[in-house]
Amino acid sequence: MIHFDVKDYNFILYVRIEDLKEHLKKRVEATLADLACKAPPSGPRNPKPVTFGDFTEDQAYRMFGEYTSPIDIRSVYSHEHLVLEGDLDKIYNRLAEQGKQKAERSGAAYFNGPCARLLRFSEVTAQDTERKAVELHLAPVSWEQFTVLNNNFDIDLPSGGTETIRSKYATPKSVYSNDRDFSWCRLSNILAVTCTPITSDGFGLVQARNPHGVAVGEGSVNRPMHTVGINENIHRYLDEVDLANKFHEPLHEWEPSRKLAADRKNPVDQTYKVPPGHTLDVYVTARRGMLEEVSKKLFKLVPITAYKFLNIIYDLYKFQPTLGGVVELNYTWREVERMINDFPGADHSEYLEIKPVNLKSDADVLEILRKDWLVHGRAAFITAANYLRYREKSEG
Repeated sequence: MIHFDVKDYNFILYVRIEDLKEHLKKRVEATLADLACKAPPSGPRNPKPVTFGDFTEDQAYRMFGEYTSPIDIRSVYSHEHLVLEGDLDKIYNRLAEQGKQKAERSGAAYFNGPCARLLRFSEVTAQDTERKAVELHLAPVSWEQFTVLNNNFDIDLPSGGTETIRSKYATPKSVYSNDRDFSWCRLSNILAVTCTPITSDGFGLVQARNPHGVAVGEGSVNRPMHTVGINENIHRYLDEVDLANKFHEPLHEWEPSRKLAADRKNPVDQTYKVPPGHTLDVYVTARRGMLEEVSKKLFKLVPITAYKFLNIIYDLYKFQPTLGGVVELNYTWREVERMINDFPGADHSEYLEIKPVNLKSDADVLEILRKDWLVHGRAAFITAANYLRYREKSEG
């Protein structure tokens, strides 16, 4: 008997009907467990959720910033490796291998790239500006570490009992109590950069994610997950800058991550070390997101001053921090649409489509918010909707 698995997007051959029944039973149980996990976290109430009118994203905790005033972001880097201890060390290799096999079955990309995690952040004195400024302290983490530690929350720990990765290592209370210094975090704490491009006529760009485009794809082709137009992890090579450079200019020419890793002479993979005197720049990350995910032409046309960060959010479901912001475009949606169609992103396999949402319409914003989203993506979109309203109100 041949069964086509829609979620894993492949054909599976079964000798007995009982085997198929058992497979489907486990899939239903896993789905129910995932839905239970996505319910509002138990424990203390989120003191600072992300909100739009009466709509509340309880699983997004706003650690710093608002929806209105841009924040200057600077970064320092230290090559402090993530150390796995105890339970996590014992189960890591098994879960990593399972993740690779799942990606192979579904045809999703699996690249163990050099990402970055947030150690801590602090408010600092801004230079040559009256805006708030934040200094991020970043350190290395790999894509594989994220896929293992932040995508297997319901796995029982080998210490016995009923403890899981989530119940022991990913509690909202730990974030609320320590939302500046994350030395307590034993998971990846990978930092994502999420920005909503906003057109001159008030449309925010949203992605419908491709469930087979990345190794940790969620949702399905018929019911995709959503996020904002730019949703990128920091890349320790592509987003590297000189500390003395104040113009957000990357040190390396852009190339696809997989091509960099495949270079036999100088491979760039999860072991890449940022040299002394260099750091990572989240503005470069956001611009790279425009290049890879949205449009090569917009990447060239949109100045760095159009990229504005507004807040730092903690995604309590994926248990990771994210920077939320906007990119203010001087082009209408129709002009942007043509550029996306004629000059698409250089590496746009991660989404099914980019669609506009009228941020000036409460009904349109609420309609899209009620669809399936990555939590930090929804938080970033809410940030953009609130920002546009504040900007238009302040402009008269």
